[in-house]
Amino acid sequence: MEGGGGTVCLSPVEEMITKLAGEIKRGFSVSEANQAGINEMCEALENKFDLLAKRTQLLEESMESLQEEVALIKADMWKWKDCEQDLRNKLERIENAARRNNLRILNIPDGEEGNDIKTYCASLIKNSLQLEESKREIVADTQRVHRDPFRRDPARKKPLKILINFLTYALKEISCCRL
Repeated sequence: MEGGGGTVCLSPVEEMITKLAGEIKRGFSVSEANQAGINEMCEALENKFDLLAKRTQLLEESMESLQEEVALIKADMWKWKDCEQDLRNKLERIENAARRNNLRILNIPDGEEGNDIKTYCASLIKNSLQLEESKREIVADTQRVHRDPFRRDPARKKPLKILINFLTYALKEISCCRL
């Protein structure tokens, strides 16, 4: 569109198109910079997701391993419970046998033993059984000597039993056989 002097005159529509084209070019350059930033952020997020996926996989593997160990521990626990019960039963049998092997002396009036019941019983056993051992050896072979721990019924006139628990089976056997 030429006018009279050789100058080009643009119509307002053409001016508007030129302005829009310039703005679009500037927008593309801004959007390319934004796109580069977005791409960097996406790459960083992908790296973080990869790291999280690896850590999750490690945690799952650890969890499986722990579950297997817990199952083994539970199995062992039941085995040990059975073993414990067996040991308790054996202990009870041994305790009962030890109680049966204790020597019980009856009808000795309360207080006759004085302050040292162990020495009194040692001399009683030595004299009754006519043992060659000294009282000191018999006292050393006794684990404990005491009156029956149960309270006496006041209506009952009988004195409480004296219980003797020997350390060696040999002295128990001699005492039980000769008395």
